[in-house]
Amino acid sequence: MKERYSGPPKIFIRFFKWFCDPRLHKYLEGDLFEIFEVIKKNEGLRRARWRFTWEILKLFRTGIIRSSNNYRLNHSSMIKNYFKMAFRSISKNGVQTATNIFGISVGVAVVILIVQYTSFEFSFDDFHSKRNEIYRVDSNIVEADVVMSRSKSSGYMLGPTLVEQVPGITTFLRVHPLESGAVVTYVGQGGKSKQQFFEERDVIRFVDQSFFQLFDFKLKEGNRSTLLTEPNSVVITESIQAKYMGSIEEPVGEFIKIDGGRYPGTFKVSGVLEDLT
Repeated sequence: MKERYSGPPKIFIRFFKWFCDPRLHKYLEGDLFEIFEVIKKNEGLRRARWRFTWEILKLFRTGIIRSSNNYRLNHSSMIKNYFKMAFRSISKNGVQTATNIFGISVGVAVVILIVQYTSFEFSFDDFHSKRNEIYRVDSNIVEADVVMSRSKSSGYMLGPTLVEQVPGITTFLRVHPLESGAVVTYVGQGGKSKQQFFEERDVIRFVDQSFFQLFDFKLKEGNRSTLLTEPNSVVITESIQAKYMGSIEEPVGEFIKIDGGRYPGTFKVSGVLEDLT
């Protein structure tokens, strides 16, 4: 019958020989085996093996781990030789080297441009939770099977018609520009005109109620579920609030009057958005 092994764990003996500095190995190994035998005699084999393992793990530290200075010196010498060889090659084949460097530079520049472009495209308005379900409808003017022009505008009834007739389309959103400049007056709840501003066509947009069902622009004031649900209601941004109303604490419920553009009238503020960036 094969005799049962009663010595220290062999795997940790090999581990110790692997990391220990050869100059210290024979001294430390003797002490480890001596401690093992004493504990084995007094406390048993299992306890001795645990203690042996723990002592080896404690020795795995700077000063006892074998030095790697020789490897570092050799590594540094190899790097110096590589640079010398590269310099000699460049000196002998200047035209070919310049061509290779130019080609690599152009390739790296193209890759950087592609990465920058794609990262911008994929990060644009990526905070919208429904971004993968939202599509813009464009219009093409075609003559004799040739596309003469493209436009982001479409007919007023296209949205309701698509929802009614095309499976999978659940809602629609129409956006109308101001078309021209307009005078905006901050009226306030008291009904008295306070300040007037002239706004360009790009500042104001008229949208359907579904705007805040599709887009997740961050809301600062108001209730998202009731935004634009009332007729003649408006949502403004923080900067517009500061411009029109100054330091007023409760902008929701205030009124502004628009003279000019597609839909002139008096509008009630139902919410304030964080500035769009």
